[in-house]
Amino acid sequence: MRKMLPVLPFLFIVSVLTQAQPRLSGTWQNEVLSGGLFQLSTVELSQDGRSLTGTVTMGGVGTVAVYDGKIEGNSIVFKFDSPDGDRTITLTGEVNGDEIAFTRSVEVREGGNPGGPGIGGARGARQFTLSRVPDGQAPAQPRGLPFPRQLTLFNRQGDVLRLVGEPALWNQPVLSPDGTRLAVIKGDRLVAQTSDLWVFDLSRGTSTQLTTSPAPAAPVWAPVWSPDGSQIAFFSFRENYGGLYRMPVDGSGTEELLYRHTLGGGMTLTDWSADGRFLAFGSGDVLYAVRLDGEVPSEPGDAIEFPRSEFEQQAGRFSPNSRFLAYRSNESGEFEVYVREFNPSDPGTLPAGKWQISNDGGLGLAHWRQDGQELYYLGGAGDVMAVDVTSTGTFTTGEPRRLFRVPDTIP
Repeated sequence: MRKMLPVLPFLFIVSVLTQAQPRLSGTWQNEVLSGGLFQLSTVELSQDGRSLTGTVTMGGVGTVAVYDGKIEGNSIVFKFDSPDGDRTITLTGEVNGDEIAFTRSVEVREGGNPGGPGIGGARGARQFTLSRVPDGQAPAQPRGLPFPRQLTLFNRQGDVLRLVGEPALWNQPVLSPDGTRLAVIKGDRLVAQTSDLWVFDLSRGTSTQLTTSPAPAAPVWAPVWSPDGSQIAFFSFRENYGGLYRMPVDGSGTEELLYRHTLGGGMTLTDWSADGRFLAFGSGDVLYAVRLDGEVPSEPGDAIEFPRSEFEQQAGRFSPNSRFLAYRSNESGEFEVYVREFNPSDPGTLPAGKWQISNDGGLGLAHWRQDGQELYYLGGAGDVMAVDVTSTGTFTTGEPRRLFRVPDTIP
């Protein structure tokens, strides 16, 4: 007799793979480098399924609420509005363990203030990373007053040649064309609301204060040397106008107004061309030049505006033959050093030639060697970098190479 086997229902066994959501609730923060300033950003997140809520704290600016927060796998997106209500910021992030790599976009309302550097302003970094604050650890607090800084001279191997002066709130040191003197700003216009111009004689070891600006009336900022080293130009606010001034280094004369910018408009003076004809400055992420071989002082309409870009352009510096301009821009998503042609007879026309010099991000802050055959800049890892270039005839550039690492003791 044949044994009958029980009939079993036909079953499908399906393995369903579910992607575990990242752990997002908690505090995330970092100091984001933007526009040469470190801005402490803190994000408090709370997840509920695929939704995100929380707050964003922008340094000492303020705290605002997160909205439209969504989670899709390891990708997140949320929005927040600037405290003044002029901007909507969208953060799109990719979560990798205890870090979130963000890409940031900013929508400025019509007629609104674009804001400055930092997580809530249009000039802030487009890409940055926030790290999780470990459970039980207090979040970092914004820095207080700047720490005193020691002026230090290095050779190109990174050896310390000498210390200059005593530690103080020194900013923006610039060597004279012959290398014998150092112009530097003492004070901090952003925090202490006062700053003045000093000059060190490196051979004698003496120092001279050239300006006296009572706080908060007229802080001095951004010095540059004349090609012959006899004068220094600088920026200062006077009567609510930003202006460029110059004065003799030997203290024999008074300051002279060279150019007055738009009402309330800030400026950063960055260079004086070797032929003595132009000053380069930036304002609102646009590069400008002011002629010194015409009528002085000049007004805003007289400034030469370089071709605008949708990206930030800063810190323009002329090549020794005044044919090229080195500057930094974030058009790649990170700040990099670029060079483009400069035509003194038609400087506002978009040049055909443009070259990317750096490839590692960072502050940039490019400087030309006096023979125009090398560019130096500060890289993303805190390295002083050098690049061989040819600035006579057709411009060419080599590969960046590291000269030395800036010591960690130098902020």
